[in-house]
Amino acid sequence: KFASKTDTTDQRLPINLELDVNKLIVFGNHFPETQILGKHDDEGLHLKVDGEGLSGEIGAPKDPALPIPLKLSRIAVSPRVGSASSLSIDPRTLRPLSFESLSTKYGDIDLGKVSITTERIENGVRMTHAFAEQGSFVVRGSGDWTVTEGITHSRLDASVNGDSLVGLLGGFGYDIANIEGGATELQLNAFWPGTPAEFGLAKLRGHLSIDVESGRFLDIEPGGGRLFGLLSLQTLPRRLSLDFDDLFSKGFTFDSIDGTFSIENGNAYTNSLLMDGPSARILIAGRTGLKEKDYDQVVTVTPALS
Repeated sequence: KFASKTDTTDQRLPINLELDVNKLIVFGNHFPETQILGKHDDEGLHLKVDGEGLSGEIGAPKDPALPIPLKLSRIAVSPRVGSASSLSIDPRTLRPLSFESLSTKYGDIDLGKVSITTERIENGVRMTHAFAEQGSFVVRGSGDWTVTEGITHSRLDASVNGDSLVGLLGGFGYDIANIEGGATELQLNAFWPGTPAEFGLAKLRGHLSIDVESGRFLDIEPGGGRLFGLLSLQTLPRRLSLDFDDLFSKGFTFDSIDGTFSIENGNAYTNSLLMDGPSARILIAGRTGLKEKDYDQVVTVTPALS
């Protein structure tokens, strides 16, 4: 700092940097072979990053009250479950964030265009806005990352809409190509101990509702997709000893699928999952193991006879 002792103005020299990083680690996420160009001036720090898994501009304004802007052309991260030791971040120390990404991938899930804004709250961080859009679905959400009495908690409220059940769930990595149509809306209210990166079915608690309209199961075959792991219509003929195979031989058309689930410790419980179609009404009640992929359910089929 080149200034007299009586000069109180900040006259730091501008700093420019150029780095080639073999492995960049951000919040436990690894980005190999990344180039970083940056400068520091009176307004703060400005970075341009370019690599296979991360590309865009990142800033750090000098004013700590201003959000950190991240404007990315692409980002790809791998799912991981962090531990308290590897992700010992106190959310109360984090600055507000303004995040935009034109191409966002989380493992095999393509989230498309994503935008997120956060703000500080007394005991942590609040996600005031979250939006993701690609051709198959739109996600809107909000949530918290807080510390209460030394214990970290995360919460997520999200709605997911898709023009078809195949497109929506297929976009999240579920192979259910034997379903036609089915405009779908999912509502999720979930919370779990730990950081957002420690999201996991084994510790998840909350509620999920599903609303699907006008679709058709084309081929009912054992081993097919499991509809988000919550219903298994493809295995119904086997469960029912093929007593109703006349209903399923050419597929099952439904007018609606509606249900609500309580989620606790990796299990989803329901007594109100109803599939209503011109051939039959199918009511499913019981437990679905989201993590273990097992079932303990009572399936009641009421065929429409004429």
